[in-house]
Amino acid sequence: MNIQRKLGNGNWDEEGTGEFTDRYINKVLAREPMQAGWSNREPLTNKAEVLAYLATGETLKWDDEWYAELRDADAAKWQPKPQPAQTMARCKCGHDVPTGTAMSSSHGTCCPDCYDQMSD
Repeated sequence: MNIQRKLGNGNWDEEGTGEFTDRYINKVLAREPMQAGWSNREPLTNKAEVLAYLATGETLKWDDEWYAELRDADAAKWQPKPQPAQTMARCKCGHDVPTGTAMSSSHGTCCPDCYDQMSD
């Protein structure tokens, strides 16, 4: 398990384990009763529970700043990144195409396949 903390520039810093990590875990435990209430979960009470929670891929806040988070680097690597929903456009030619590929012709919007026919 490699514990990381988020830096003020948004990047994650590799903390590993040891005294430095213990200091941040103690900060998490100090604010845990308040944080758990906001997250609708039971408060974590010791280091083992914090590490088990981080192993699920979740992050924990150690301060009020936007960047003050801890995470498990190994669990974070396996989290799938959310893909943005692809928006579709209905062209005047009657086809549905991704919004970025719809073309403008003299007879209205069209898909790339119908562009030559609709651009007279």
